[in-house]
Formats: sequence, C-alpha cells, structure tokens
Amino acid sequence: MAVRYLDDVTPGKYSVYRLVNPFNREYFYIGYTSDVASRFKAHTKRKPEGDSPQRNARWALISSILQSNEVVTMEIVSTFAYRGGAMKFESKLISSTLSKGDRVFNGGVTSLVEFLNYHLASILKSYCRMLRLENGPVCPESIFDVDGKEDCGEPVHP
Repeated sequence: MAVRYLDDVTPGKYSVYRLVNPFNREYFYIGYTSDVASRFKAHTKRKPEGDSPQRNARWALISSILQSNEVVTMEIVSTFAYRGGAMKFESKLISSTLSKGDRVFNGGVTSLVEFLNYHLASILKSYCRMLRLENGPVCPESIFDVDGKEDCGEPVHP
C-alpha cells in the first residue's frame, strides 16, 4: 500500500490526504477519511459508485496509472480528532490548491477535461522519454502538446 504520512503528521481519527500522480509527481485529488487503508483501497481497486464527472475522471487517471504498472500514492497531509476539523481543512486545502493553478479534480466540471488530459499526457510523456532514450526520437509532437512547453523531451515550437 502506498500511503505516506508527511513529516510531523501522526495517525489520527480523521485524515486529510492528497492522491499523487507518479508520472509528474503532482496532486490530482484531495479528500478526507476516517479509515485510510479502506479509502486507499476504494480509490485504487474499483471504479467508484455513482456517475459524476469528477469520479469518472479520477478513476480514468487512477486506472491508467495502475495499468502502467505504477502506484498511486496517498499522502496524509494532516489528521484531526473531529470530522468537522478535517472537513474544514480539506476545503481550505482544495481552495488554496486550485487558486495556485494546480490541476486537482476537486474543482468544477469546466476544467475537468483539461486537467484529465494534462495528467494522462504525463503518462505518455514518461513512456516517450523512456523510448527516446532507448531508440532515439519516436514521438510525434502533436500527441503530447498539452502544456505547450516541452513534449517528448524536446520543444514543441522550435
């Protein structure tokens, strides 16, 4: 199980956590739970119940990561004795994360597709870099032009 408590965070009744994309090491979801092991298993072992765009996007990324033989990490950010404290902290963490421009699936539906594409592209970029190291340039720019900065280890617009 890939659960990691940040420094100085001790287990508590309610935990606030972030899920980490191993390909770009960025957070893609923030939540809270009273049972860390069960919540991690629920995130990584099955498609969530219900049919919300956020759940579907989160599962699309998690299942893609797992199919790539990588592991999603659940980072425990803080713990609380009471549920209300965890909920309040989670809400503030989501707001501050989104206001910094980080691509987490907790925001509105309007940016969900963009955020999902960004995170999925990190998987492809990782494999592209690996293949490029082994075989030379192999990836067409158009497949990876998500952020306009760098794709397949080379500039998108020379």
